[in-house]
Amino acid sequence: MSSKWDKKYLNSVSPNEPCAVLSDNLHLLPANGSSMDVACGLGGNALLLAQLGFESYACDSSAVALEKLGVFAQQQKLRVNCELKDFEVGELSGGVFELKFDVIVVSHYLYRPLMPWLVEGLNVGGLLFFQTFSQNKLSDSGPGNPEYLLQPQELLSEFAELDLRYYKDDDRAGVDSPDGSGVDRDRVYYVGQKKG
Repeated sequence: MSSKWDKKYLNSVSPNEPCAVLSDNLHLLPANGSSMDVACGLGGNALLLAQLGFESYACDSSAVALEKLGVFAQQQKLRVNCELKDFEVGELSGGVFELKFDVIVVSHYLYRPLMPWLVEGLNVGGLLFFQTFSQNKLSDSGPGNPEYLLQPQELLSEFAELDLRYYKDDDRAGVDSPDGSGVDRDRVYYVGQKKG
């Protein structure tokens, strides 16, 4: 699977933008701490969190993406701790799974066996920022396989033990954006906080 992503990132020359659920809710972040960008790709979330002073970690199954992220971090004089990790192969243990974080970000990645760790991996008061595609999506964007799409209100039930800080799921209400891109559609946005 990583070879597919290695090919995708091979010709990339800049990091991806931070995900909307993070960039739109920066006011919820603690003043400092440690952060993890899960399935980080080119590391837009990890770089933003490093810029904000977090001890920033990032993991992905693509060695190419992580190498490029290291270059981007160096160019910006930032430190991002990168770990090559394919969550879908082997045990969910060791490496990053031994650490706790004040912020965990997951964007456009859904692997349900990882969900318990997303809660366990948070420090008390830590925040989980999560966004990905919904099964009720209107466009062809995102995965076609329902296994990689959220069921209605799945994040609310999966992370019920966290205090809800933000939730948005437009589902099929309203109309698409004027340009027809559906940019604000098809996704679910969630922020939860670990109780003390």
